[in-house]
Amino acid sequence: MLSKTNLSLFVFINLINLSSALVCPTYLPWQQNASQYRLIKSCQTDCQFPTVDENHAVCLGIYSNYSGEIFIKQLGAISSDKQCLMSKQCILERDMMKSQTFTCCCSTDNCTLNWTSMSPARAIAINSTTINNVVIIEQEHFSWKLFLMIFIFLMIIILITFIFSLWRSLKTSNKKKNKTSFLKSPSSTSLMEQLFFSAQEIVIGKNSTVYKAIFKKDVAALKVYKQTNLLMWKNEVTILRSIKHESIIKVISEGQFGTHLYLLLPYYDNGTLQSYLRTSNRVLTSKQCLTFLHSLASAISYLHTGQSDIHMPIVHRDIKSSNVLVANDELGLCLADFGVATILPQVLTEKDFVQIGTMRYMAPELLEGVITYTHDALYSVDMYALALVFWEILMQCDIYPLTVYQAPYEEYLINNQEESSFASQIYDIVVIRGLRPTLRRQVNDKKHTLLRDELCSLIDACWTTDADMRMKAQTLVFKLNQVIQSRAE
Repeated sequence: MLSKTNLSLFVFINLINLSSALVCPTYLPWQQNASQYRLIKSCQTDCQFPTVDENHAVCLGIYSNYSGEIFIKQLGAISSDKQCLMSKQCILERDMMKSQTFTCCCSTDNCTLNWTSMSPARAIAINSTTINNVVIIEQEHFSWKLFLMIFIFLMIIILITFIFSLWRSLKTSNKKKNKTSFLKSPSSTSLMEQLFFSAQEIVIGKNSTVYKAIFKKDVAALKVYKQTNLLMWKNEVTILRSIKHESIIKVISEGQFGTHLYLLLPYYDNGTLQSYLRTSNRVLTSKQCLTFLHSLASAISYLHTGQSDIHMPIVHRDIKSSNVLVANDELGLCLADFGVATILPQVLTEKDFVQIGTMRYMAPELLEGVITYTHDALYSVDMYALALVFWEILMQCDIYPLTVYQAPYEEYLINNQEESSFASQIYDIVVIRGLRPTLRRQVNDKKHTLLRDELCSLIDACWTTDADMRMKAQTLVFKLNQVIQSRAE
């Protein structure tokens, strides 16, 4: 009887051969010994095991009955008909010409070594002996193939295990990243809980809400984006992390807390430039006015000339006084809100020129939809909006008579609550009529005439209708430096 190990091996070998060609034992006695025609009882040592096309050939066996025992006379493979191709078992048939000679044909691997006589009792006795021999032969012939298959199988298992472990590790890492903030503190979760618990709403915007909150016993600004604005949040994080400029807001931390996408920013006590200028009887000194103008111009020049860590130009695309913060010492400004800012690639596409920003501050070519597809065209859009913010600052300087703050173009607008009416009015004022906010050059104050004229000329050069003729940010910084130096002398 077969041992369990040999039986398992026999089954495994046959499973391998199911997907390969048909294996037919071959025994040609005249090749073994030309002078002797020798019968054998098994294929222990004298057989070969070639493969044949299982669709067109079958195994053939010729046997002799000697003293009541069946011996192998010849084994091989031949092309055959459907009957042999369909036969899975070697059933001995007596040769009509030679009564002691038997033949069989069959179409399974090594089937001619496992024959069955017409007598069931005899067939069982023969099978138990022959199968044992087959196992020995297969083990010798297929040892290299068996070891190769086992090796490949083990390598596949190891590879699958490694990939699965890596996938689980990455999945776990992503879950942790989504559930916790980017803070390095070991108690970051509790810090974030305290931060959000202490948050007091300051400004509700279209895409985000800004809160005043407590972070590590200091006051900070917490900007929370809506989940639908994930891409905008990622964009602002990417850009702000690459920027190092004293007049551009810095990021303390960013991440996701629960369902909240947040940016943790420095808090500015004086709020936005717009709210600062709106304060009743607000008057800026000429020094303060020049400092404000220079800090904003230098920030835009830094962005447009690609001086950030990513070494590519950046356009803000939403410059306005409510996106500018006033430093705590009231001697500088800080540009904020980079949600719609964009990093300019070398080759621009149509998506870089979409009508985006705040309508009151949109350049005429953007309102009209006739912008040219160049880098300079996008810089010019920023410069136009910057000129309007410059105008807001200049109107509250001491070089002008005391005026009440007005937003750009407010002097031309007709009060109407409908947004569509506002948009059409801005288009009419800026594009059709070509108007700009009023610059008062002729005033009685002779002391500041030169400074007033110089600043008005710079503003005119930045908001001119022809986008190609607008002053560049680098030139504006240079001109302001000259003005500041001339006053120092």
